[in-house]
Amino acid sequence: MAPSFHIPLITLPSRAGDAIAPDQLDLLRQACLDHGFFLLNNADGHGGFQIAPEQIGRVWAAAADLFDAPLEAKRAVSVASSANNRGYFSSADHAEYNKDPAGVRIKDNKEGFFFGSDNLISPGNRVPAGKAAAGVEVEAYMAAGRAACVTVMRAIVAAGLLAAAGETCPDAFESRYLSDPVYMAKCLKYPPSNGNTDAHTDYGCITLLLPGDSGLEVHVGGAWHPVPFAPGAFVINFGDLLAAWSRGAVRSTIHRVIYNSAAGAPRYSVPLFLHPNRGTAVRTPGGAAAGGSVGGFGRPAGDGSGDVEVDTYSYVLSRFDATYKHRAAATAGGAGAEAAAAAMEAEAGTAAATTATA
Repeated sequence: MAPSFHIPLITLPSRAGDAIAPDQLDLLRQACLDHGFFLLNNADGHGGFQIAPEQIGRVWAAAADLFDAPLEAKRAVSVASSANNRGYFSSADHAEYNKDPAGVRIKDNKEGFFFGSDNLISPGNRVPAGKAAAGVEVEAYMAAGRAACVTVMRAIVAAGLLAAAGETCPDAFESRYLSDPVYMAKCLKYPPSNGNTDAHTDYGCITLLLPGDSGLEVHVGGAWHPVPFAPGAFVINFGDLLAAWSRGAVRSTIHRVIYNSAAGAPRYSVPLFLHPNRGTAVRTPGGAAAGGSVGGFGRPAGDGSGDVEVDTYSYVLSRFDATYKHRAAATAGGAGAEAAAAAMEAEAGTAAATTATA
């Protein structure tokens, strides 16, 4: 029987020392097993917030300011001219790699700005001329969003959802894998009627989405279901890497945006994506058992288990290569994500590797 569709609102403490209520852990476990989506209450239940409401207001204003730049100014900072995949992109920059559940290949219909942490390839976010203040505001929001994502990952460990990978202590997990995580954000703008949309799974660990409106849908049980829009809450979902790392305890589910505004207004959103520390390798099932985009990536563990060891940073770059035309062209002819990752490691400095075992 297909799981019933319900996306719970979950409250988590924003400080590591505060206990998570048992009923909230139960809701988290069920959401991860059912579909990998939940709403994170911005109010943390202890008088604080995951992200200050004033900061959320400022990032909305910053996103609007970025998109208000003239098209020529936006194109001047295109990701296609960036070695580090930062800056402006539109549907023309995307490779047609996504498929809907029926197997039909489709392309995104949106524009956006891509921001990354300093340990993602190389430093330097890019914004249109005259929009430096907006860029600073997005980076400040990213830092707050990173902390909220770490809170969620700690809860995942506390709920026992990474026990199959040998990870049961939130403090040890954070110290080992999230002391300097790779993270990125996008400011996105969808047209009032966005037509074709990309049905996809996310490829990393956690996505923290600040939605400006409804329109997000999840594919569960052979049907599309709307994700509730709740002002004062973030949408959390999980990617292919965490699903494989958890050995199926956490689901990575196909989702899309369908948006048609009767008022003719565009839809804005700000997703933030969290990955482990640069230099981290995780052990996952190999092949089809891994699911999603992880199955064909990584090196055999060499112990006859059929597992693979996935360098998470190289994996992230491989997904960039599949998503953006300019990166696909740059890595054509056998260069591939591993060569690109090696070159970028030499540029930014080698990180110490840690390996998670299951």
